Amino acid sequence: MSSIPPISSGLQRRPVQIGGREIFELIYFERHGRGTVASRIRGVTSETVVEQYAVALQKHYPLLCGAEFDWQQMNLEGNAQCVGVIEDLGSWMMGAATTDGNSLPYLMLTSRCHEPSPEAAAKRRNDVVLHELVHLLQFQTDTWQHWPKQGRWGTADPNWWLHEAVALAIEAELATDYVGWYPWLWNWTTSPQLSIESDKNGSLAAPFLQYLIRRLGRSFASAIYRLTPNEVPSMRATDLLARAISDAEVRCSVSLRHPDMGSVFLEYCTDAGLVGTASSIHDPAIESSVGQRIRTEYFHGLPIDWSSRDAAIDHLGCRYFEFQLTSGRKLIAFRIIPDDSSSSMTLMASLTLMHDSSNRGRTCFFQRELGDPGIVCRVSPTQDETRAVLTIANVAFGRGWALHDGATFHIRAEVA
Repeated sequence: MSSIPPISSGLQRRPVQIGGREIFELIYFERHGRGTVASRIRGVTSETVVEQYAVALQKHYPLLCGAEFDWQQMNLEGNAQCVGVIEDLGSWMMGAATTDGNSLPYLMLTSRCHEPSPEAAAKRRNDVVLHELVHLLQFQTDTWQHWPKQGRWGTADPNWWLHEAVALAIEAELATDYVGWYPWLWNWTTSPQLSIESDKNGSLAAPFLQYLIRRLGRSFASAIYRLTPNEVPSMRATDLLARAISDAEVRCSVSLRHPDMGSVFLEYCTDAGLVGTASSIHDPAIESSVGQRIRTEYFHGLPIDWSSRDAAIDHLGCRYFEFQLTSGRKLIAFRIIPDDSSSSMTLMASLTLMHDSSNRGRTCFFQRELGDPGIVCRVSPTQDETRAVLTIANVAFGRGWALHDGATFHIRAEVA
């Protein structure tokens, strides 16, 4: 943990007033001011840096704690303030929210400029403040504190990836221009079969959280952090998400096809495979940054009987397959058959028909049929539905998820 610089004659203070009260206090050294050489080296190059951080705090704190996002305001007693320390954090770090569970949390913000222009630097400082503010608001919840109270701090916290994914998703939702972390989605794009839990930094899960926020409302993120062990005994991230999703219809007045984690995750994967199409919920800037999610295989013509042990899917991961369809209205039957019968309830699939214009058409969700070993979808393409994108998701999560990692399957398709 970085320590707050000692009070000295060279230390500057900038109170940040929000709603008539000084909620934050920025402390820093000036490059060309009083103090030691060491303090000036880590100081700010101009007051502009301090002012940009202050403006970002004044902008984002009331927004996050307002009705739209619905985070609880920071618990500051009396005249206490949350400190923001501005100093050189090195060549790689932009900021951090810090807590030891006892003393008041505080912010660390870099005095460096990591961007090629003043405009880009100002935007980065704005985004860093927003991201770290989300963490400050997480810190004060019993949900966040559950694992640290058991000695599970930092990346040892099994929910660390969720905390980061939530902050990244909110950062993207309030971006006024480009989103700085979208280039981190390279693995999300090229290896969709990886579990969203497998990246501690949260980038594999952040698009899922962004999808949920866009679909269920901006208060969805804070609702996760109001859940208690009475409601979610395990207090594990995926179980928290599952409960929040099941509560969403009532709380957000949103109609879900099936308000359960597995179905919503499949719908997310379906949409994520079609980023850039007109009806996709995902930000089209993701495709501009890292491209479309990769297809495991392309098929031309029917029938198809395909399988590969190299095409496994981990829990809360997915794969995509694309089919070239014969024009006409003939009924086509698609089947997904798990190689392991224990995966029969954890593999779910959808088929999205695509028009000649590459516009997204109908989506068919696979169903189980009596006496059939797999799941089935039957569609009759129209004349202009010339392609289809198959999404297969492994929706296992929570207790026992490891038993379902590496699920493999057969794909069969034929004219009925």
